[in-house]
Amino acid sequence: MEISVEISLYPLEEKFNKPIELFVEQMEQTKDILFETGKMSSYLSGEYKTVMQAMTKAMENILELSPSAFVIKLSNACPI
Repeated sequence: MEISVEISLYPLEEKFNKPIELFVEQMEQTKDILFETGKMSSYLSGEYKTVMQAMTKAMENILELSPSAFVIKLSNACPI
């Protein structure tokens, strides 16, 4: 099943650039996922399991690095 995800990352500390850059870098290196960045959100699409595994790994890395909040919208009906 193909899905699309809109995800926003809000690091909750003064040095907010590093977690965002790390998340983008990890997503760009993931094979079989279409990844685009926007001004307020990033967009991912691909096979459900591939997208979810990549997001889970990247989110865990960010949460270990920095207190953060993620806002996620997920759909199987709205392709990027």
